[in-house]
Amino acid sequence: MVLSTRMAIESELLTTDVIMVNLFPYLAIRHQVDNVPTTVINGKDKLVGPLSEPDYVGRVLAAAEPGPRPPGGRLSG
Repeated sequence: MVLSTRMAIESELLTTDVIMVNLFPYLAIRHQVDNVPTTVINGKDKLVGPLSEPDYVGRVLAAAEPGPRPPGGRLSG
């Protein structure tokens, strides 16, 4: 959460929303969030659980590039 917020502050190309799923359960259902932390990127790529900073940044950058998504990072629907 902190890293994604810092990244959004540094780049006008990124935005970050932090959602408390206990207050907004419909968003958890919509994005298939059943574990925290969960990061949803562009409504398609999903990172579940804590990641190291280099891994997190790498996945965010990969999601921003056109082309195939990294394995295991795609939401259905």
